[in-house]
Amino acid sequence: MINIEDRTFVYPGQLIGDDIRFDSNCFAEGGKVYSAVNGLARVKGNAVEVIPSTGRYMPKEGDVVIGVVEEFQTAGWVVDINSPYTCFMRASELNKNSDRRVDEKEYAPGEVISAKVLTVNEVNDSNLTRPWKLDGGCI
Repeated sequence: MINIEDRTFVYPGQLIGDDIRFDSNCFAEGGKVYSAVNGLARVKGNAVEVIPSTGRYMPKEGDVVIGVVEEFQTAGWVVDINSPYTCFMRASELNKNSDRRVDEKEYAPGEVISAKVLTVNEVNDSNLTRPWKLDGGCI
């Protein structure tokens, strides 16, 4: 049984529920599940995870992220997604349905993009796909 609603702000040690499935930033003691951090609880069916309100982003496959292009390397771009780990967008992800050659100037350092996390490896380095340039606004 879940004791909180979706999108509730929780604090460390707060009881979230009994005998439920849980993901990141939660822990269980005696069948009860508690929050391990301050953050936003996300409830999906009989499962819960807590998204921390502070700290660095830990990439997960399928997440849509916003990042800042840092530099072009041999096969693509390094993108800062506020993670302590390297994030890379391969040039091959841009032209899957085309024979055109990708120019390194396609994305300049400092440009802001939205993209989907394609893969995350065992050391938490991630790869992005389906980039989209974002113009205007503030981060």
